[in-house]
Amino acid sequence: MATGQQLQYVYELIRSGHREHAANLLTVLLVTDPQNADAWWLLALAAPTAEIMRRALCRVLELRPDDTRARHLLDSLNVRQVRAEGRAAALQRQHAPLPAFPAYDSASRRPALRRRDSDRISIFRQRRSTGFFVAFAMAILFGLAGCGLMVVAVASGVQLVGRALAGFQLPVAAPVFELETQTNLGDINSLGNTGYAQFRDGALGSAAERHAYTFTGRTGDIVIVEVTTPDSSLDPAIALYAPDGRLIAASRATNDVDARLNTTLPLDGMYTIVVSSQGTTGSYRLSLRH
Repeated sequence: MATGQQLQYVYELIRSGHREHAANLLTVLLVTDPQNADAWWLLALAAPTAEIMRRALCRVLELRPDDTRARHLLDSLNVRQVRAEGRAAALQRQHAPLPAFPAYDSASRRPALRRRDSDRISIFRQRRSTGFFVAFAMAILFGLAGCGLMVVAVASGVQLVGRALAGFQLPVAAPVFELETQTNLGDINSLGNTGYAQFRDGALGSAAERHAYTFTGRTGDIVIVEVTTPDSSLDPAIALYAPDGRLIAASRATNDVDARLNTTLPLDGMYTIVVSSQGTTGSYRLSLRH
């Protein structure tokens, strides 16, 4: 077993620069006492190479894990080794021979590419062509999708316009003359009853004069009432009132066209035909047909 005096002697050898002699003595001591952490520490200080120093320090840390001196020295050694390896790699890269230029074909004077490079170029060209066709196909699909959406939008717009127009009704022009929708027929000159397929002649002496004719009708009867003025300048107007006094139809003469009604009777009872003027006077003929 190594004694304190032996280790002190080895330490003095290390301090005096006799590291190789100290390392030899420590090797002999560690053969007989391999668990001596102090001997391993001194061997790390006297080690001729970095590898022996690293092994000795690792052994010290195995025996004394809390030895901070051995830990710091091992860390420093590792850092120096990493730096040395980096410098060696850099020097190796600097002194590495330059790559040789590809040989030229004497016939075509172009670089003779290796077969592997040719295969890579072929694969690249094939992938590029495939990518181009895929992009072209996607563009066509997106274009068709856009056209489809446009058609759907136009169809929807047409449908909405159709719905809007379906509920829209053009206003009907009101007649120039005015007739009460429900009038007191007792205030009109009543000229008696008439019937289907009959004629009545009359004359309006003023613009405010009105004549009334009554007839009996049934629900669903289709009647034609017409006022003609073959021998006068009268512009007549006619109106048809239901038995309850409601106005159900009206007409007036325009541009040499006689006043004429063609309507279906809604009720059973006594109907009234009122003949009036549009500001003129003259004679007329009233006809009622079924």
